[in-house]
Amino acid sequence: MGVDLKKEIKEIADIAKACPEEFRLKCFEILLNHVLGGTGEGGSSEGGKERDMGERGGLSGIRAFKEFCKKYAISEAAVSNVFDFGNENFIQISDFKQNTKSKQQIVIALLDGVNALHQSGVPTFTNQALRNLCENHKVYDSANFAKHMASYKKYFISADKDNWKLTTVGLQKAAEVINSLGESGSEFKL
Repeated sequence: MGVDLKKEIKEIADIAKACPEEFRLKCFEILLNHVLGGTGEGGSSEGGKERDMGERGGLSGIRAFKEFCKKYAISEAAVSNVFDFGNENFIQISDFKQNTKSKQQIVIALLDGVNALHQSGVPTFTNQALRNLCENHKVYDSANFAKHMASYKKYFISADKDNWKLTTVGLQKAAEVINSLGESGSEFKL
């Protein structure tokens, strides 16, 4: 067994340990199958170099998310207080600490970008998914939805007509939002 494969298996085991007890084994199996099915002989990918984020799907997304959390000092407690990644409506908080629907929509968009990063390794999310999340959280303003997104263009860029992507500033703001909502529930400024 190659050194790279041993390292990946150790990393998978660490990720699985972070899951609730009843899901650890299944999580380990899924991630291991993904790695073994997504790499060449010996378990290394492209000469030992990591493939582009998102190319390998979930595992790459988890790595990208872990790097994001490490870079912005986001604690596991903050993540678990804000997100439930196993649920379709992954945002598990209801008080976004903002007093207008437009600002609440922006908070949801930032969190949606982080969810996309966790899933695929790229903070790109669909317009329709964001609209659905806003509807679920009762902050959707159909008449002004696009206007709200455009007014926060420092956080989002339009990847194409159907998708948004978090900018570097957007990732920084998302980290601030997660830390604020997840740790103390304190106010923050968009």
